[in-house]
Amino acid sequence: MFPLSCADFSRFTTRVAPRPCKPPGHGAADATSQRCAYKGYNVGCIDFVARGLTRPGLQDSEAIRVNTNAPMTLDGKGADTHAASCSIYTDGGARGNPGPAAAAGVIIDARGEVLAEVTDYLGETTNNVAEYKALILTLRRALELGCARVAVKMDSELVVKQIAGLYRVKDAKMVPLHAEVRRLLGRFESQSVEHVSRASNKHADKLVNAVLDARDQTLRERAQ
Repeated sequence: MFPLSCADFSRFTTRVAPRPCKPPGHGAADATSQRCAYKGYNVGCIDFVARGLTRPGLQDSEAIRVNTNAPMTLDGKGADTHAASCSIYTDGGARGNPGPAAAAGVIIDARGEVLAEVTDYLGETTNNVAEYKALILTLRRALELGCARVAVKMDSELVVKQIAGLYRVKDAKMVPLHAEVRRLLGRFESQSVEHVSRASNKHADKLVNAVLDARDQTLRERAQ
């Protein structure tokens, strides 16, 4: 895991500018505590992890991590042992793209036990919109369950890089969804967003397919 400063983050986008901040429970900000002002969002205390991204001195297999104020490991353990740690796996998919779509998520506690599964049938939409709605659905549920630190894992590289500010959000349909994700992430004490393989996201993927299969079955029964 490689920690980046706001200056490092600016290598990936020209729209990042550092400004000092006060970490929770600390006095005046010093040179080692920064937040990044990115598109109107205060992102320095949000922890973005994107596998496969590179910069000089990094290997392809290393993770890029932007977080100077609230360190968190991907096993859900952090400095504050009194806060609940959760891992979130989300997936969204459309059959036809656009087509019938569903969103799903799995919330797992620090002991590896499933706290909740969430699903929703979305109607006709695209894969990318479904991915965002799955993340929003699951983040909201995690907040309801009292998760204070969250490690998000999803297999949509596009969405992960858009949340991290490495890709622009060009689709007008996804702009408000992107903003809502950022707002929800900001409600946690610490956050990470990591791109994982589809093989690592089988649970959430299975839930998506179960929703779509049930919808198809209902349509077939009505047609008889």
